Amino acid sequence: MKIALYNGVSCGGCDLVFFLEALEPWLEDLEVVFWPEMGASDPLALQKSPDRGLDLAVVCGAVRTESQKAFLKLLRTKARRMMAVGACALWGGLPGLSWLAGEGPWPATEVVKFETQVPGCPPEPHTLVAALEGRLAEVSFPLCQECPRERRPFRWRTVRFLAGGPSRECFLAQGILCAGPVTRGGCGAACVKAGRPCLGCYGFLPGRGPESLLDLVASALTPAKAEEVLEALQDPVGLLSPFTLAIHPLVRRRYAPDKD
Repeated sequence: MKIALYNGVSCGGCDLVFFLEALEPWLEDLEVVFWPEMGASDPLALQKSPDRGLDLAVVCGAVRTESQKAFLKLLRTKARRMMAVGACALWGGLPGLSWLAGEGPWPATEVVKFETQVPGCPPEPHTLVAALEGRLAEVSFPLCQECPRERRPFRWRTVRFLAGGPSRECFLAQGILCAGPVTRGGCGAACVKAGRPCLGCYGFLPGRGPESLLDLVASALTPAKAEEVLEALQDPVGLLSPFTLAIHPLVRRRYAPDKD
């Protein structure tokens, strides 16, 4: 199988998970045509190669420059199948927060068409394997369904951002912000099982967004403490939409890309 891997604006973690864990069963059958991080980095050779000669092109990361955008379009002509891997490629990811300070990156999915989109920061290996095998299903249930913690009704008098010690109780019931109720499941609640609240890297559920998480917080507040708790959200965008700011309608209208 001939593959190419292109890493745009990202930390580089997605391609490491992809090659070191998800692709292990297929390594003997792979021919890596292009992957700059591993030395296969001749764009002219790729440009001269036959159209649709690649079996798979994997894109990790967002794109910020016109040359990156043009390279994605080149990959689209050379590959029969394209796979966007990770939150940065799908929605802009953490680099997309730079739109708060000026111009930020575009999600790769806003530049060209991808047959497969794999969420996560980084994706869990089992998610990547399912995508490679063509059995990655659309997830419509919240992460809470995978969470092992004990859930109960709750009201907030204060808000915390880190756990105070080992507990089997729901983070939200402890007054700790967790995006689990509005985030797609599929990761196996990896962060929660490691003792950290969900940040939402598998993306929002259909019809949900950062406003949904804010509504959840507001509904849990006691009226006397509402103003105090909301003021404690010192970085509301980073807390409520750390991975998806670049696809928010108010941001998308600033770059309005033409998808090929």
